[in-house]
Amino acid sequence: MSESDNDRDDQADTILATAVIAPKHPDDPAVLAAFVRELQGRNVRVGGLLQFITQNEVGRPISLYAEEIDTGRQISLMRPDKEIKGPSDCVLELSALAETAGALRRAITECADLVVIEKFGKEEAAGRGLLDDIMKVVASGLPALVLLPQAYVEQWNQFTGGIVETITFDADALNQWWGKITKHK
Repeated sequence: MSESDNDRDDQADTILATAVIAPKHPDDPAVLAAFVRELQGRNVRVGGLLQFITQNEVGRPISLYAEEIDTGRQISLMRPDKEIKGPSDCVLELSALAETAGALRRAITECADLVVIEKFGKEEAAGRGLLDDIMKVVASGLPALVLLPQAYVEQWNQFTGGIVETITFDADALNQWWGKITKHK
């Protein structure tokens, strides 16, 4: 076994996944995307998914899409539903959600320097959606950030056994975490 194989085994034994606890209404919802773009500008190979919400003129969500970080491809995750009347007139497009799993699988296969998953929501908290792929990323030993809404912390801890570190949703916390991770490499 080579020295690099030993280093990879040591890294796999260390949990490098971290949950970023997102407030319900963050002051700057683009913090994670800005962090990813900054790292990409420094030639860090980032894989995974970012999520974006567009709103109408009165601030009501009208669309939700995921961006594959490695390719820039955007996938619409919500579709209008005329039968729903309420805060959101859209429903989750499950086939599109399944399509986004490819970005997580590629990140593992290509050994990304960092995997960002801005997708742990209602489906994942219920044991569906991208949960299996997210857990594969966590188990891969690759550095990973998972955006976690406060409402789903309990479910996240059940799925991970509480072994995953958590940090706050702000640029300083993300940069401090990345500095700590890069010291391990």
